[in-house]
Amino acid sequence: MKLHSIGVIAVLLGLSTVPSHAACGGSGGLSVLDCLATAYIDRDATAYEALLSPDFTHVGTTPNATWTRAEEVQGANDFFSNNENIQLRIEGIESVEETETGWHLQGIRLSLTWVEGSRPEARTVHLTGEALVEQDADGPRLLRWTDVSRSEEDEY
Repeated sequence: MKLHSIGVIAVLLGLSTVPSHAACGGSGGLSVLDCLATAYIDRDATAYEALLSPDFTHVGTTPNATWTRAEEVQGANDFFSNNENIQLRIEGIESVEETETGWHLQGIRLSLTWVEGSRPEARTVHLTGEALVEQDADGPRLLRWTDVSRSEEDEY
């Protein structure tokens, strides 16, 4: 399956692509993914932080692997500072369900590729996850990300 950028999918779905800035100005649960991809590509920790709800939680695939908003933001800042040529692509989403406060996105398949430090080759991680997205006055924000699976590959 050919990888498509989140921006291309947003256009195909009729969503506007939104530049990374203080908050995601899009509407709908999928627009936050477009804003997330832009923050990664631009290596913009401020835009990334603005996409996270104050109560954001990231749940990993191993027991006790849970990060708070502050830990997630620090990790993203470190990742953006130490890596180049970052690309976040969406491969697919199984379902989007509307909730009372936003959306539940299930079966999100992402590919994250980057060049790390002095390594000449790119690294790629394939992630599958679920997201709870809440709508607030500034737009959609990630309330919870849950990793379902993770696999790594090296590109030469």
